[in-house]
Amino acid sequence: MEDIDTATKTHDPVCGTAVEPERNHCHVRHHDRLYYFCSLRCLLAFAEAPERYDDAYA
Repeated sequence: MEDIDTATKTHDPVCGTAVEPERNHCHVRHHDRLYYFCSLRCLLAFAEAPERYDDAYA
């Protein structure tokens, strides 16, 4: 199993789950920032109201 440096992890702005960007396919760009999500469900919640989550886990 490959070790992943914890510095490469970020958090889903909707639910707070730690995600690994290099292994994640759920992401969206908003205000020139790339956000990663643990699931399509969280991505869709963000897309409906991005201002609610923008910078929540910056």
